[in-house]
Amino acid sequence: MLTDSGGGGTSFEEDLDSVAPRSAPAGASEPPPPGGVGLGIRTVRLFGEAGPAPGVGGGGSAGGGDAALDFKLAAAVLRTGGGGGASGSDEDEVSEVESFILDQEDLDNPVLKTSEIFLSSTAEGADLRTVDPETQARLEALLEAAGIGKLSTADGKAFADPEVLRRLTSSVSCALDEAAAALTRMRAESTHSTGQVDTRSLAEACSDGDVNAVRKLLDEGRSVNEHTEEGESLLCLACSAGYYELAQVLLAMHANVEDRGNKGDITPLMAASSGGYLDIVKLLLLHDADVNSQSATGNTALTYACAGGFIDIVKVLLNEGANIEDHNENGHTPLMEAASAGHVEVARVLLDHGAGINTHSNEFKESALTLACYKGHLDMVRFLLEAGADQEHKTDEMHTALMEACMDGHVEVARLLLDSGAQVNMPADSFESPLTLAACGGHVELAALLIERGANLEEVNDEGYTPLMEAAREGHEEMVALLLAQGANINAQTEETQETALTLACCGGFSEVADFLIKAGADIELGCSTPLMEASQEGHLELVKYLLAAGANVHATTATGDTALTYACENGHTDVADVLLQAGAHLEHESEGGRTPLMKAARAGHLCTVQFLISKGANVNRATANNDHTVVSLACAGGHLAVVELLLAHGADPTHRLKDGSTMLIEAAKGGHTNVVSYLLDYPNNVLSVPTTDVSQLTSPSQDESQVPRVPIHTLAMVVPPQEPDRTSQETSTALLGVQKAVSTRVPVGSNNPSQTTECPTPESCCQTPSNMVTPSIPPVYPSVDIDAHTESNHDTALTLACAGGHEELVSVLIARDAKIEHRDKKGFTPLILAATAGHVGVVEILLDKGGDIEAQSERTKDTPLSLACSGGRQEVVDLLLARGANKEHRNVSDYTPLSLAASGGYVNIIKILLNAGAEINSRTGSKLGISPLMLAAMNGHVPAVKLLLDMGSDINAQIETNRNTALTLACFQGRAEVVSLLLDRKANVEHRAKTGLTPLMEAASGGYAEVGRVLLDKGADVNAPPVPSSRDTALTIAADKGHYKFCELLINRGAHIDVRNKKGNTPLWLASNGGHFDVVQLLVQAGADVDAADNRKITPLMSAFRKGHVKVVQYLVKEVNQFPSDIECMRYIATITDKVFHSYE
Repeated sequence: MLTDSGGGGTSFEEDLDSVAPRSAPAGASEPPPPGGVGLGIRTVRLFGEAGPAPGVGGGGSAGGGDAALDFKLAAAVLRTGGGGGASGSDEDEVSEVESFILDQEDLDNPVLKTSEIFLSSTAEGADLRTVDPETQARLEALLEAAGIGKLSTADGKAFADPEVLRRLTSSVSCALDEAAAALTRMRAESTHSTGQVDTRSLAEACSDGDVNAVRKLLDEGRSVNEHTEEGESLLCLACSAGYYELAQVLLAMHANVEDRGNKGDITPLMAASSGGYLDIVKLLLLHDADVNSQSATGNTALTYACAGGFIDIVKVLLNEGANIEDHNENGHTPLMEAASAGHVEVARVLLDHGAGINTHSNEFKESALTLACYKGHLDMVRFLLEAGADQEHKTDEMHTALMEACMDGHVEVARLLLDSGAQVNMPADSFESPLTLAACGGHVELAALLIERGANLEEVNDEGYTPLMEAAREGHEEMVALLLAQGANINAQTEETQETALTLACCGGFSEVADFLIKAGADIELGCSTPLMEASQEGHLELVKYLLAAGANVHATTATGDTALTYACENGHTDVADVLLQAGAHLEHESEGGRTPLMKAARAGHLCTVQFLISKGANVNRATANNDHTVVSLACAGGHLAVVELLLAHGADPTHRLKDGSTMLIEAAKGGHTNVVSYLLDYPNNVLSVPTTDVSQLTSPSQDESQVPRVPIHTLAMVVPPQEPDRTSQETSTALLGVQKAVSTRVPVGSNNPSQTTECPTPESCCQTPSNMVTPSIPPVYPSVDIDAHTESNHDTALTLACAGGHEELVSVLIARDAKIEHRDKKGFTPLILAATAGHVGVVEILLDKGGDIEAQSERTKDTPLSLACSGGRQEVVDLLLARGANKEHRNVSDYTPLSLAASGGYVNIIKILLNAGAEINSRTGSKLGISPLMLAAMNGHVPAVKLLLDMGSDINAQIETNRNTALTLACFQGRAEVVSLLLDRKANVEHRAKTGLTPLMEAASGGYAEVGRVLLDKGADVNAPPVPSSRDTALTIAADKGHYKFCELLINRGAHIDVRNKKGNTPLWLASNGGHFDVVQLLVQAGADVDAADNRKITPLMSAFRKGHVKVVQYLVKEVNQFPSDIECMRYIATITDKVFHSYE
């Protein structure tokens, strides 16, 4: 192993490993190219001019060679300064490395043409006559690592000749690359010579850039079009890594130049363009890569090159015909991507090639200028403005370029835009102003600039907020100070909610801003919700204290009657509630509907707040104004067991009947709260085993929370004395006699009673409890809860509600507690019927297992659980009920069987289940129409159900006995074109007439179903079928009378007799005129209808329209008729109209 003689024992091999052997990105100015050290774009190749040096990005030379010698020679070059000196001609000098590599006979597999020049002073590139200190320092470090020592002359002075530094730097850089490549070859040879087997996969070899290994594997038969585990193609992998030689090898082996891999994302050309590898881009284009292919996100190779700023690649792609206006999925063109990244020169090239400077994305309406402004690229913005970009263009958010700049506080960009004439105030149709955006972001300097340029301080955005409000809402104190100093209205309010800057600051908890505003004169009581309410609602304790000290009214109410205390309790901010009560807030204040702070806290489940309010004496048995809830009913409805337990332990009445007769149990059952229901059912046993407590456990919230002892919930009844109910009924008093005797024996809680260990930090005021408040006492005890109590409106019980809601565990609990399993609600629905109707198969199974009546019928409709499950498409329930022996031929009050109901709904799977279970396929309703399942499916348009029933043998031409309708006539009547087509394909009678005498075509004409008519005519229906016997109507007279233009047009085009008359002598034109159907009248006249054809009463179409007052039809017909009605006839009719008008005024 070689070591660096001047590096303190550091492995020279390790130094070489740090050199990345990859192709240099083209046209990128940001990172230095891997082939050179600190000198930007100049790249020197030693091993060939057509690409990277062998081994650089390719994993080693193409041939065998003496790898060890390569390595030693490369090291030697490095130690001697890379073959370059301070004197001599570049053209005359040939490095030792070149001399060695030029001996092609020593290579088993020669590849690229070798270099003729080591360093050329005339090579293209930047002017490198000067070397910056950083570059010189890097060079010295490299030489130090190579054992050369300090970069100095013999006399100890540093090199002063820039050209020497340039050449030496490049030489060292190239030598490092060559040495790294030689090291790779040496390792490969060493592995081979020691007999070690290379177990890498083809993808791994490609990933390592090992060209020799790749060649070997391909020669062994591996496919060049394999993919990595991540789904990337080998060629794409090589291109994205910059492995030029490897890409050459893969393409020479016929790799698919468009291979996107399994992911189907980007092509190799896109990968190379994105990485900035110009040589690889050119190579791929030589192999006919599609320059305009798009990635999964709509990007092209040009898009990637523009986003990366690779100007040389951009030029190459444009010269190869790349589309300059392609949009990606964000709607961005290449110019937009270049603008967003700030690549000015790329943008210049694009504009020179015809890119649209004001092109915008379809969805977000972004333009190159708005993107550049948003990113703050000042030079790009200046360039685009000079090139003619529209700075008043608006994005989808109606943001102009100035507004985009203001969002992120780009002051200089904003200044440039304003200097260029940008509108400083909110443009028409926009939602916010530049100043509002700056204020929202807290960009003080930008806001000052906008105000200086005339920005309106009081302009509101779409939420009604002024710049000051936005600044206060976001807590930007300096911005607030600036706006107030410039004269912003401190008490401005929004229109709807009357919010102010102060209320917004308090809502966000920004104490400093609130303090600043109040001291500046903000009104502390303004707003629908006052600042105190906002702070209380969000739990900002210190801000609440500050506001109270500043004189905020603790009793202020909103339009709904809420106070600061209400909001604090509703959101569980116990410490805030404590402060408000100390400030005089009313403990029993009623908000809208009569809800107290305790009710709000109980409904939200805030146990600690409930505990605190009870300790302050809040009434646990308070009911709302209309008795729709009590404190405990709200806790039950929310499913908050701990709160329910606490309330009952303090005397809350679990037997209270609410409005509509609802109970605590019913309220809990509505939400499926099994634990609450179980606890209520265990009452009163569970409240009779409450141990005593030690009041010393109560501590102040001012202590550190980690040190605050917690009060177990089961001790709360002893901390705060249980309250007596508002009233006790005689029935309750009697029941209590026996129950209270059990208190002294401490009745144990049932095994299913939940164990409650919740603890709460207690506000300091709770600790200040008189001695009489901690005396152990017995809470009032009420009778046990009635499990079968029901509501008055629908007779709902806890069990029926649980079944309807699908709460399986709750249903099991209630049945186990002997809830009435056959209870009927007001519709006569049992729990089983309700569960089956809702499709809760688990509940249905529980009820059946517990003896629920499977044939129970609803009172009015006589539906069974199976009937309703079929009607609602509840397949799993149907399966279960049939398996349990439900009657599959039951008929409800409409005489429909389960199969009829399933067919009516089109539930194919249920139809199959019923038929497989033996249901009668042609069952007919006897008491009413005698309709079959097929007819029901057909008239409701369920094609799959119709097909299934036909396949299973249903009679296609069966008729309803009373009206002789068939499946086909019913489908036509309802306009079911697909069903009609299916029935006709199955040989249904296309000319069948129902009892009305109408054919299927006439039924369709009556409804104006042109598509159905087209199907019928295409499948053989007679357009001039004999008229209806009773009325002599045809399909055309029916359609014209109803004004169905499309149907009339269809019939006329299919050859219908245009002047056919019905029994009254009315032609289609007469009927259309009489009905005022102007478009149909035009159609018929243009088709040659007789405009003078009178009916049996000698009334012409014109006169018919005249009598009905259809002015437009009359105006049209007077131009078409040959004979006008007589003046006498017209005057007589006008007289009748006058008489009618005269009498109407009397």
